[in-house]
Amino acid sequence: YEYAQGNSERRQRLLSEKGQLNPGEAMSYTVMIDDSITEAMFALDWIGSRGDGVDLLLEKPDGTKLHCAEQEDSFYNDSSDHLGCRVAIPSTDTGEWTIGVHYLYGYVKVLPYQVFVSAPSSLFMQMLLPDRLGMQHYTGDFLPLIAMIAGDGAVPNATVETTVKCQGGEETKVMLYDD
Repeated sequence: YEYAQGNSERRQRLLSEKGQLNPGEAMSYTVMIDDSITEAMFALDWIGSRGDGVDLLLEKPDGTKLHCAEQEDSFYNDSSDHLGCRVAIPSTDTGEWTIGVHYLYGYVKVLPYQVFVSAPSSLFMQMLLPDRLGMQHYTGDFLPLIAMIAGDGAVPNATVETTVKCQGGEETKVMLYDD
């Protein structure tokens, strides 16, 4: 749902992470908010616990803390296991934001979750891993990774970097080049 809504609003994902927490644990993530962003949506989905023990805490670059549930434009649905908020981003709040996912208490021993940040953008990027009919891929095979970038016009000299995560969890940064 979040992905479809984001596409319809021309929002780009700035962060998408998954994890698991035990009661009393927290995990934090960082996302860079630049001066082209005037609003961001922060969202958290989880599985298996009532949401009254789950919290999404935001920290601005200046150290100011915001509880997502207390923001004017927040959303929460206990039966669908998600909460989030839209936050206006003035130019003074650009920089590295920290997103804290907190599992304060609950009856589920391990809480699986995913956290997202998206923002409106005049740029649009899709990543594709093309499939060839009937081909099987094996460890070590060369696989093309295609990034298509579009905007209101040409996007010359764009620098695109992605992180490729192996099945074992190892991450490798990869620069993508124009062919």
